[in-house]
Amino acid sequence: MTQNSVARGCAYWHDRLHQTPLPTLLLGRPGVLSPLLGANTSLQQVQHVLEGDPVAAVYVLNAANRVNRNQETDIHNLRHAVAVLGMDKLQQVLRGLARTSVDMRQPGHRAFIQALSISVHAAEQARDWEDQRAPGTGENAYWNTLVYGVADWSLPLASPEAALMIEKLIQLGYTRTSAQERVLGCRLAEVAAALLQHWQLTEYTQTCIQPLLQPDVRILARLARCAWHQGAAPEVSNTLARVLHQPYFSSLLANLLAWSSHRSWYSKSTQAYLGILSAYLNQPFDAVCARVHRIAALASRDFPMGDIWLPAEQLFWPPLPLRGRTQHPKRKVAQKPAAPTSKNSAPAAASTQVPESPNNQKAMQTRAMPAQDTQITASQPVPPPSPSSQTAHTPPPPTNAVESKKLKAKPKVDAQTLAERLALLEARKTQKAPPTPTVLPKVKLSYIKALQNSIEDGECANLHQLMHKASETLDKAIGLPRCLLLMKSAQDQALHCYFAHGFHAQADILKSLKLPLQDENALLTRLFNSGAALWVHAENQTKLMPAMPPSLQNHLDANTGMLATLKVNTRHLGILYADAQGQGAASEDHYKAFRLIAQSLNAGLLYLTQKR
Repeated sequence: MTQNSVARGCAYWHDRLHQTPLPTLLLGRPGVLSPLLGANTSLQQVQHVLEGDPVAAVYVLNAANRVNRNQETDIHNLRHAVAVLGMDKLQQVLRGLARTSVDMRQPGHRAFIQALSISVHAAEQARDWEDQRAPGTGENAYWNTLVYGVADWSLPLASPEAALMIEKLIQLGYTRTSAQERVLGCRLAEVAAALLQHWQLTEYTQTCIQPLLQPDVRILARLARCAWHQGAAPEVSNTLARVLHQPYFSSLLANLLAWSSHRSWYSKSTQAYLGILSAYLNQPFDAVCARVHRIAALASRDFPMGDIWLPAEQLFWPPLPLRGRTQHPKRKVAQKPAAPTSKNSAPAAASTQVPESPNNQKAMQTRAMPAQDTQITASQPVPPPSPSSQTAHTPPPPTNAVESKKLKAKPKVDAQTLAERLALLEARKTQKAPPTPTVLPKVKLSYIKALQNSIEDGECANLHQLMHKASETLDKAIGLPRCLLLMKSAQDQALHCYFAHGFHAQADILKSLKLPLQDENALLTRLFNSGAALWVHAENQTKLMPAMPPSLQNHLDANTGMLATLKVNTRHLGILYADAQGQGAASEDHYKAFRLIAQSLNAGLLYLTQKR
């Protein structure tokens, strides 16, 4: 089958994929479907089985959206779909599903399971991202991401040849979208958009989905440059911020990342998508990568089918070579002019000139070989030396100036001279002037004023957004990149870490801290009860640091640690901590600015309390 025989456009492939039944993972097995059709089966039991079968769950979501009479809302998760259908309609949908099971011996079924595993990986990533941004919203993102992958699942079953041709073009250096256009005559995202029209979704949902299925590559490249690599998070323009905050963006990004990481986790495209995710979650790039790798490992462990490439397996493979370096048909390799050779070596040198072909990798490597190497390999073998010429301790004569230099005897150094030289080197090391202590940059009051204005305008809807703005202000205005928010729990008399910024690998350890407040003589207890502020610096660190809780001492900076009590009116809520992470020494102006930020946080907490 040639490429032109299958490149028929979006309309053809829409009808072809729409008519292709998808085999289920669990319901096709004997003894699984019949208990679900019984009279004593509950909706929770059916939902539990469907959660382990993504294909059957997508069919149930499709049926629920079709019978949904509310034209203002869509059904985005399995729990809602099961409740809308009810037991009678749900069992009717299950009876109409394809009874065929997956046969891994067929190439189309194997490619179908591979595409399904990639979509499940994308769905798990999207659920984790949305739960980080707004806890409780990850379930909708999970099922939305699965729905977008239906076209990828259906293509290997409808036309295994077309799916194989696309993968071969990708191996040759084509991008996935260009390979799809070359083979199918359209992008698979266009087919997915046409398939979603059968779900009878609302106009709002279709309007939001259409631009995401065909994203602008230039916008994605600009978003990738907004990754948080070091220091403070880079500013994101309003245009890019609107793209990041549009609905269903996490589903698009999860699909792009899953398909790119399926080829390589260390490619430029995968790193670019991870950079976009760093800007989307507003988290450091390294922390985002570690979390994504962990979710990939969990998705690989929980996938029900085996004998395929799982997402976490690609983490152990090295980066792929750059596209088109060895097989580019138009690339010309410069050769050095060959020196004249003997008559015996001339035919051999001429035999290395093979015709240029983009598919002949061996020919390209031979053509790119330097001429001197070609002459050495083509020359006649050197006869072994005669026994009379071999002496026990006589090295062969030098053939060039380089070898003659190597054969020169090095001057011997006695032990006394060597000891004197080592002592001189050690003395020079000790005579180096001590480095001048660095000082934090001057306070920038404009950032503190911007924080106060944003709090007065009510831009912070919750405590997480308030602390995010405060951490940015601490870094940009004072130069304190690390901060902690310790809040008093209502259940026990203890401080718990609610927010940790800038600690990276130590963040998970800090968030599990529990600092009791029963001891009234403890430093944190006195600070919390008094409602004051504290500055730990070089002059008082020997007195204050031992008074800190032992579980907290190893994570703090003893030179620039600043603490302040947060309160609403007369009610004390917690303690704010910030430091410079050893980047320099603070001054009195930095301490005053820190107290101004703490007062701004008190105003923000008062606003959130009154809002409730």
